[in-house]
Amino acid sequence: MDPTLLVAWLALVSLGWLLIYSTTYYQPDLQRHALRQGIFIVAGLAVQVYLSRQPLKKLLDWSPWLYGASLALLLAVPLVGLEVNGARRWLSLGSLGALQPSELLKFTLPLVQVRLLRKKRWDLALIALLVPALLVLKQPDLGTAACYAAATWGLLFIAEFDWRALVGGTLVTAWLGSHGLHSYQKERLLMFLDPEKDATGAGWNLIQAKIAVGSGGLQGLGAFQGLQKRLMYVPEQHTDFLFTVLAEEWGLFGGTLVLLLFGLLVARGFRLARRAATREGRWLCAAACWSLAFQTVVNLAMVIGLFPVTGIPLPLLSYGGTALLSQCALLGLLHSEARAQHQAGRAQARLQWAPRG
Repeated sequence: MDPTLLVAWLALVSLGWLLIYSTTYYQPDLQRHALRQGIFIVAGLAVQVYLSRQPLKKLLDWSPWLYGASLALLLAVPLVGLEVNGARRWLSLGSLGALQPSELLKFTLPLVQVRLLRKKRWDLALIALLVPALLVLKQPDLGTAACYAAATWGLLFIAEFDWRALVGGTLVTAWLGSHGLHSYQKERLLMFLDPEKDATGAGWNLIQAKIAVGSGGLQGLGAFQGLQKRLMYVPEQHTDFLFTVLAEEWGLFGGTLVLLLFGLLVARGFRLARRAATREGRWLCAAACWSLAFQTVVNLAMVIGLFPVTGIPLPLLSYGGTALLSQCALLGLLHSEARAQHQAGRAQARLQWAPRG
């Protein structure tokens, strides 16, 4: 496994677990989340180890089955899914918790799209995006649909797709997304411009998140000492707004550390993409990096008030088992390419040092 990716991942998930534990420290009914996240961290490491030993060509051969299985699970959500806070996004697994099929598609969608782009089937690659995106919008989950669209846009850009068709597809996707918005989602987009207009209602999340981030200062208030967290003023702090806990307790230094770790992760991934020997490896690595980078930037921008609240969690840190496994699977693609490059380098070295004659 690539040591740079592994160290950055380990630092991020460890920090995420500590923040989740800190968030639920004063909420006994939520303390089980830290234990579950620890179990999923171990499972995420196992996923990376397994995928690192699978050639990318083999994974591309499996992609139609993986995509079909995740799409079938997504189709089952409206029928037998769990409804939480007015949204139906999960499938119950009994005592094991719940599964969120839309997160699985963040891994399987780029795989099947790369397989289709290899055959120059641009039309099918776009259809592979539209079907799950429309299903997710019905849940409703605007943030995940935006992740699908952004990852596809980045993949098509890397694959040197016709820019006119790319712009046209972006406009069509934006139009479909805007017409599929629910009333509360439209309210979120409008409230982003002036959250003080409804400070105790739709603008509450943004206002309290900015207060939590700003109150941390340079060094923060100290671990487990966050006031906004203790008073539970910021909702969903262990998921979408986990960065507010980091900024309040660890300050600017903690936030900068997280940005540097994500930057190291993405930079290493794009370096692997640039050095890939095959176009499929280059596309997959770039798509994985773009997906993780997009989710990170949107979440951080949402928390500090530079972007509307969309419900996108912070990758590798926020609570969520299915999301963490999906993100670890994307990192597994990078490990697989790193392993292939390492083996190719060793083979080249053996050829250079082999005795002649």
